[in-house]
Amino acid sequence: MPALSIPGIELRFEVRPDDVATVRRIVESTGFFYPAEVDVAVELVEERLKRGDASGYHFVFAERDDRPIGYTCYGLIACTLASYDLY
Repeated sequence: MPALSIPGIELRFEVRPDDVATVRRIVESTGFFYPAEVDVAVELVEERLKRGDASGYHFVFAERDDRPIGYTCYGLIACTLASYDLY
């Protein structure tokens, strides 16, 4: 899927190996999550890198000047047709 453009922000839908550290940095920087929750966020990126679409996890990264400033991860809820969890 091509990147969408919002003034000053680019959205990226592909996951890259360096996103493992990016997600850790972003989630830790909030000061909101416990260490185990940070680890889970990172594991979702690793699972996506390892299994691709088969992982069931999808990501959108928001970047400014080629630097990630935020992200979201979502996935279909098991046993549903159109309900998603936002991680």
